[in-house]
Amino acid sequence: AILIALCLIFIVSYTGRLVKRAQLGIEADRWEARIEQAKQQRVILETERKHIESAVYVEEVARNQLGMAKVGDAIVVVIPSTPAPVVALAAPQVEGIKVTGQANWQRWFELFVPETIATQ
Repeated sequence: AILIALCLIFIVSYTGRLVKRAQLGIEADRWEARIEQAKQQRVILETERKHIESAVYVEEVARNQLGMAKVGDAIVVVIPSTPAPVVALAAPQVEGIKVTGQANWQRWFELFVPETIATQ
């Protein structure tokens, strides 16, 4: 009976340690993933730092953000001007339009229906 009790205590203790080991393994995997992300972020930031320290970046900021120019550059200043007033164009003259006192439907009727049919 004492031997069985000791075996049960050992089994319970061993099972608890196996569960704890599995939990620690999962947490170790999470930390390794975070370390890998931090390494990738470090590479990105290092690349950005090198770019910021370069002369190309300094020149880009000076030109685009600070409005500076290099020696020998031609500077063009655009001065806004007031637009000239718009001149109204004269309406085109259309010749050959006959204005009659007839209603539109009567004129259409005369165009499409010959007189011989209309008088019959």
